[in-house]
Amino acid sequence: EWQVTYVERLTLRLFIVPFLVTYAALMLFVEDTTTFSKFTGPLHALTILGAALWTLLRRAFHSTTPILRTDWFWIAGGLALYGATTAVAQPVAAILMADQRIDLVTLVWQFRAVCIDIAFIAIVAGMLCRPETAAA
Repeated sequence: EWQVTYVERLTLRLFIVPFLVTYAALMLFVEDTTTFSKFTGPLHALTILGAALWTLLRRAFHSTTPILRTDWFWIAGGLALYGATTAVAQPVAAILMADQRIDLVTLVWQFRAVCIDIAFIAIVAGMLCRPETAAA
C-alpha cells in the first residue's frame, strides 16, 4: 500500500505468484537444506531488498513530510538493511562452511545479527511514527 501508483501496487502483488513458484522450485530441486541457504534465502532477501528500495526511492520523491518523520522511511529502510545483510550473509556463510572456516562463519553471523538488530530498531521507530497520508 505504500507504492505511489496503482500499477506499482498491482505489480508487487502480482510478483508474489512467480516468486513463490521460483522459491518452491529452488527449494525442491536445487537447495541443500542441510546447510546455509545458497539460493532460496538470498532470493527471499533480495526480493525484500528490491521492494524496500523501490518503496524508498519512489516515496522519497513524492513525500510531503520530511522523510525522517515518516513511517515508510524507517520501516522500508529497516527492511532494506535486513534484506541486504541476509542476501550477503547466507551464501558467504555457506561458502565458508564448505571450507570449514567456522571462525569466519561466526564472525559473519555476528555481523548479520548486529545489522538485523539495527534493522528491527528502525522498523520499530517507523511503527512509532505517525503514518503519512496515502500518496495516490
